[in-house]
Amino acid sequence: MKNKIGVYTCITGEYDGLKEIEEKERGIDYYCFTNNKNIKSDTWNVVYIEDSNLSNVELARKTKILGHPLLNEKYEILVWMDGNITFNKKIKDFIKTYLKPKDVFVAFKHGERDCVKEECNFCIRLRKEKKEKIQKVLDFYKKEKYMDNNGLIESTVYIKRPHDKLVKETMKLWFSMIVNYTTRDQLSFNYCIFKTGLKVKWINEKVFDNDWFDYENHNFSKKIESYRLYFGDQDNYQLDNDIQNNYLTRDNKYVISVKIPSTVDSVILEFSKVPCTILKNVHVKNHSNSVIEYYNYVDYKGKKVFYNKDAIIKINDSFEKGKNLTIELEMELMDSNRIFNFLERVCIKMLNQKGEIEILRSDKEKIQTERDLVVNSRGWRYLEKLRKIKHRK
Repeated sequence: MKNKIGVYTCITGEYDGLKEIEEKERGIDYYCFTNNKNIKSDTWNVVYIEDSNLSNVELARKTKILGHPLLNEKYEILVWMDGNITFNKKIKDFIKTYLKPKDVFVAFKHGERDCVKEECNFCIRLRKEKKEKIQKVLDFYKKEKYMDNNGLIESTVYIKRPHDKLVKETMKLWFSMIVNYTTRDQLSFNYCIFKTGLKVKWINEKVFDNDWFDYENHNFSKKIESYRLYFGDQDNYQLDNDIQNNYLTRDNKYVISVKIPSTVDSVILEFSKVPCTILKNVHVKNHSNSVIEYYNYVDYKGKKVFYNKDAIIKINDSFEKGKNLTIELEMELMDSNRIFNFLERVCIKMLNQKGEIEILRSDKEKIQTERDLVVNSRGWRYLEKLRKIKHRK
């Protein structure tokens, strides 16, 4: 066995771009599995894969979890890394630091949550999974009497010994959960080790906030397709009040038509997941007195430009359970030239504001100095004594 360590990733569709390895380490082989024929590399062994029975996401999960014949029998140690991750330091040092001789699976604990129900709600709120699939897996866990607060994996990077019997058993169960319930793999891994008894060496660090890695955001959608509508206060989250669907398009308008699930006085609408969406108009049918609040936008040439993937408005009005609600939106996406001009103007504005802030800060420091001189003066101390004498009387 020439190399005992295999490092692998998988990119399907156009979800991520492959990042070249800056410095390959001796004794490590690097593999990228993909069904995208446009992906080429000078530093990775690119292996093309296909499975017509699986979606792009399922195919990526299959490779991530079950590995590949090129890997499973050839290497004693495998390191998985998502396509948007790059190592800042030596991979061998990473393995040496965390994988001890008796360890067979090493993974990061989830950086924010340890409860599968909370993570399920989070996935719905961020539109990372369909509500029907989340409900299905929650019903399954309830039937299995799988307890909350049983931990969660952050599966962006992990190390495994692929020949270990329990590792094989757990990976097989994990992928079956992906196929039968949800492709959000962090929702099922801890249940799988609960069933198989696999002992995991947990790393109590955040994947996205440490010296080992750099990462980039995944590629985003380039067209407006879907929305999320939440009725009421999200701090008291209720699954039934969360409605997600694709828009109806009518006369160049994006239309939402739903039945109101609960009587509330406000609605949160996440109307676009595409950066630099321009919102021209919002019309809430039969609610002419609605008060609308806008979030994550800047005014640009008289229009509201929502600059990130969280284009959100809040509609304040009386919404009655069982009634129909129709919302029409007029919006468009910026092309690349307009995005460039927009970002340029925003940056200039930010720099100008920074200059104004520095002037204000300088003025504040001058005022503070002058105040200190007054407070410490003999006349001020004399006045303070008079105030105290008067107060005692």
